[in-house]
Amino acid sequence: MGILDEIRAKAKNRFKYFIEDYGENPEDAYTLKTRWEKNNLDYVAEDAAQDYHDRHDGWESVWPLTIVILDEELNELGRFSVEREAVPQFHATKEEKHEETPDPGRTDGG
Repeated sequence: MGILDEIRAKAKNRFKYFIEDYGENPEDAYTLKTRWEKNNLDYVAEDAAQDYHDRHDGWESVWPLTIVILDEELNELGRFSVEREAVPQFHATKEEKHEETPDPGRTDGG
């Protein structure tokens, strides 16, 4: 279980959300468990974006997205434009040692 899964497991507050940009509506809403309450809806929207990205193929989406936050009765609480930041990741693989090919233009033997 990853850190985000642990945080979600301890979360007490429940909201619903949908992505307006793709023609979704309240009936399509995803359920979100979060530690944030109604007075921090911007943070709820950020958690919804993370949930959408990780669990609903949001990594394939073109960001920013408009995320609509709802209560459990599907009443709209707010709309938020959410941007995804790019975090580069690098992976190195050790190459097998290879002999250097001499440069034909060099006269010093290298």
